[in-house]
Amino acid sequence: MRTATLVRKEIAHRPFQFAAGLLSVSVVVAALGLTIASLRAFDRATARVLEEQRLSTEREMARLEDEVRKTMKGLGFNIHIFPEGQDLGEVHAQGYASKTMPESYARRLADGGIAVINHILPSLTVKTKWPEMERTVLVVGVRGEIPQSHRGGVVREPMLNPVPDGHAVLGSELRKCLSPDGRSVVLMGRSFEVDKCEAERGSLDDITIWLSLKDAQGMFGKEGLINSILALECNCATVDRLGEIRREITRILPGVEVIELSSNAIARAESRVQATKTAESQIGQIAADRAKLKRGRERFSILMGLILGAVCSTWIAYLTHVNVTQREHEIGTLLAVGVGRLSILSLFLSRAMAIGIGGALAGWLAVLCCGAAGGSLFEGVSVMDLVRWRDVAVTVFCAGVLSCTAAWLPALRASTRDPADTLRGSI
Repeated sequence: MRTATLVRKEIAHRPFQFAAGLLSVSVVVAALGLTIASLRAFDRATARVLEEQRLSTEREMARLEDEVRKTMKGLGFNIHIFPEGQDLGEVHAQGYASKTMPESYARRLADGGIAVINHILPSLTVKTKWPEMERTVLVVGVRGEIPQSHRGGVVREPMLNPVPDGHAVLGSELRKCLSPDGRSVVLMGRSFEVDKCEAERGSLDDITIWLSLKDAQGMFGKEGLINSILALECNCATVDRLGEIRREITRILPGVEVIELSSNAIARAESRVQATKTAESQIGQIAADRAKLKRGRERFSILMGLILGAVCSTWIAYLTHVNVTQREHEIGTLLAVGVGRLSILSLFLSRAMAIGIGGALAGWLAVLCCGAAGGSLFEGVSVMDLVRWRDVAVTVFCAGVLSCTAAWLPALRASTRDPADTLRGSI
């Protein structure tokens, strides 16, 4: 009779012993399968939490950056570029540069691919006597901001609107200089239509007249020349922000002088950098905490797996021992009629392997049933998405090997006994 037939008859003859072994293996495998699924679900939940935190941080950083941009824009240009050789002490003393540079410098800067500044605006500022009003004023010639080619030639909302040719904008202190009709002024023999008068700012702007750059250049004989380029720095998160801006600008316009006007907006930009670091630190801390929690779960799972595996192996060894004891007379008879000892050994090991493989498959079936019954156990993720066929194959193989190992000693004892001793004891 073949070994498979003997194993099948043995299982049918003693179903409760077989079922007890099958149950023990299935419990261990089910526990292992649930642990694997829960750890993978935990990994997915961690990735989701980190992604949500990252998106939240990006939204917050975008909000802060927009606030910084609006604040800096409201405070005006904070990067001033002056001609080569200009004495900056003179600039601080009189409020403008006495030297000039070509107006084309602004276009070169805009086409130079510089990313650390925005809102490039060439201007010509001159302090002059206003003969018609017998007072000193600042005349500032401006044009539209020059679009940067690397930004697709798109100009953001301008910080300072251009003044059309033949028009003027007056500072608050010059409101009284308007003509009787309140619509024009005469400056150095030329009449200009007044578009508006600015509100009081408490600075030199209050005694400033803004003209078109072309009008100002023609009025002072400085066609094609300017004495400053105004810009707004971007919200760069660098250690040496001003140093980087200077390096980038002088790379395109060698020799020019660059100064930065300190403002509350710079502090806001620095606070944004600090907020970014804090957010990144929080994401790192969340990742570290969840990794630590996962390591704790893994250690506990390994410990419980070892304990359950040891208990299961002991139980299978005991069941095999009981089975051998109950079948001593049958074993002696088989040996006496010429059945090989290897066949006896394979009989018990095959039975043990059937317990291991059947129990492993039953355990994975239990895992799938648990997943179908309670998806919340795995963070709402389907068990089929968490379990790999390789997991099933490895555990089934290991369960069969473990069961055979546990049954080895009782099976070996049964196959090596003298049949005469076995039959004598049963008479």
